[in-house]
Amino acid sequence: GGYQVMHGVMTLGTLIAFLQYTGRLFDPVQSLHNLYMDLVRGMVSMRRVLEFMQLPTQEATHAGHKPFIYNRTIELQDVHFHFDDQPVLRGVNLKLAKGKSYALVGASGSGKTTLANMLCAFYTPAQGRILIDDVPLEDIQLREVRSHVSLVSQQVHLFDDTIWHNIRYGNFEREPAEAEIERVIDQVGLNGLDVQETIGEQGVQLSGGQKQRIALARTLLRPVDLLILDEATAALDAESEATLFRRVQQLYREQTILLISHRLSAVQGVDEVICLADGRVVEQGQPEVLRQKQGYYTQFVQHQQDAALELTG
Repeated sequence: GGYQVMHGVMTLGTLIAFLQYTGRLFDPVQSLHNLYMDLVRGMVSMRRVLEFMQLPTQEATHAGHKPFIYNRTIELQDVHFHFDDQPVLRGVNLKLAKGKSYALVGASGSGKTTLANMLCAFYTPAQGRILIDDVPLEDIQLREVRSHVSLVSQQVHLFDDTIWHNIRYGNFEREPAEAEIERVIDQVGLNGLDVQETIGEQGVQLSGGQKQRIALARTLLRPVDLLILDEATAALDAESEATLFRRVQQLYREQTILLISHRLSAVQGVDEVICLADGRVVEQGQPEVLRQKQGYYTQFVQHQQDAALELTG
């Protein structure tokens, strides 16, 4: 076009008009292409949603009807579990006495989180049984299990709302009183924040430690028999984590606590340590007793101390 204008074959006005009409023709074609791509992506997403909606609910597969009564022990008997034929738990035998605090330690991939999810009835053992005071877990009503067992994980899901309301969502059984919410805010150390301020989608305006404190505050709003903390305070520094765990122990003196943590500072404050390796319980006992055995727990302690020296050195 520019060459023809220079040689008088085409006027400048004709070239400008041509370019404008070409743009008007091209824009609808581009919009049609974008619409087609959006349609393809939408069909793929809809297919995934429909597949998910067709999955059976846990209520349909978990037919228990008995109440959750935990006064003595939770026992795992020869529990096996696997993902896609890959063994995760290989014959776990374990007892959790009511009113004690436990720490579950082990290398990544040893089955710690899987074991915690099984206690919540998220997974069903491929072999073996989980007994609550000698009653099989599958015989207990699912709603009862979820009401008496609480899991606080490292991944925190928050809503684009205030801290106050994000904590209030922790108890759907009833409307928590204002004094209750204020109490748990103080217990987890959130009283220095403006709890009426909106925190953004997924709590984007908060630090990782503040998000985890909110998740723990949700749990403290309702009474449970078994509290599972799966790296629930990993975003806090070691001193803050140990202080918060001691506070939780005081609040749950009559309940059972299962702590999953890689930090020695938190693990040392429990009644018993459970060592998991390659999907099996290799050691269990009081921390000071296990250290004298010079076994797996001693290696865990030495590894933590070496890691601390590297950071400070």
